[in-house]
Amino acid sequence: MKMNEKSNLENNKIYDNNKMNDYNSENESEDSFSDLEPLDKRKLRKNKEKNFKFNIKRNNKIFDKLVNKNDKIDNEKTKNYRKRKRKNYQLNEERKIKDRVSTSNKPFFERKTD
Repeated sequence: MKMNEKSNLENNKIYDNNKMNDYNSENESEDSFSDLEPLDKRKLRKNKEKNFKFNIKRNNKIFDKLVNKNDKIDNEKTKNYRKRKRKNYQLNEERKIKDRVSTSNKPFFERKTD
């Protein structure tokens, strides 16, 4: 009896070990297949967009640091340029109005044609 029980216990241990080995091998195979699953394209696209936006921000910061010295001069130039453009536009509009008024009083054959 005792002998038989010992052998049964040993058999059970071996059986348990085999079960564990089977379980481990199944888990390994699942892990290996998970690497081969196709990646979600949406996630990839989002990551690309995020990286791209981050790179743009980073590049802008670097560029700002490099151009920082000339930045004040550039701003003044652009301000002056805008002012000049605005003045020219206003003057042109005023000229157009004057032309219209002055030509409207003249006879038809003396009017300017655009």
